[in-house]
Amino acid sequence: MPITRSLAQKPAHKDLGRNGQNRAARLWRLMFWFTPITRSPAQKSACKDLKRNGQNPAITLKAAYTPTSNRAGSRLLFLGGFPLADYVKQIRAKVGHTPLIMAGVIGILADEAGRVLFQQRSDFKGQWGLISGTIEYGETPAQTMIREFKEETNLTVKVVSLLGVDGDLILTYPNGDVAQWLCPVFLVKQLGGELSADNDETEELQYFAPSEAPRLFNQQHRAALAHFIADETGYFD
Repeated sequence: MPITRSLAQKPAHKDLGRNGQNRAARLWRLMFWFTPITRSPAQKSACKDLKRNGQNPAITLKAAYTPTSNRAGSRLLFLGGFPLADYVKQIRAKVGHTPLIMAGVIGILADEAGRVLFQQRSDFKGQWGLISGTIEYGETPAQTMIREFKEETNLTVKVVSLLGVDGDLILTYPNGDVAQWLCPVFLVKQLGGELSADNDETEELQYFAPSEAPRLFNQQHRAALAHFIADETGYFD
């Protein structure tokens, strides 16, 4: 039985979604870029030590990142007290729709009957895809995959293996963003959770037999599914 969201659960603003922005988010990002970032006394001391030893003081900024628990499978990083989890959104706020090279992940989850889980996406209205998402700053691809499943399906999964890697996609989003995507494709296993489409990125979730899947919204997802059906592992495009 397909999992869908109620009308009350759907986002109020049409531009919300994977690459969407709302007014509050845009204002927050402007505050981020125009708020000065300062170093603590300890960081200043460490910077002086690095200079005396001929090292790059910028390293101290990297060392100042404080990983803390954020969402399942990911980390929230801070620089000068500001979160860097929405790394891509911050870049988009500065460069607009300029084409970017992006890194993401695609996941394939099959149930005991061999059916694959698909998502009807909110950004490409009415179109279906595999579970996927953007690697955020500070994440590994496997951590991103775990996080995306939790966010988009409410399922807890673990990455089992790498099916392949695909970089052959230039995608134009409904909001005008353009990106070339480099994505590892993972096979995952469900560990727990109850399937739910109650999030801004998902309209519906449903398992289909691979050969009976709806047409997927881009060729990268279609290629991943085709390699899965053919049991072709280790592919790269």
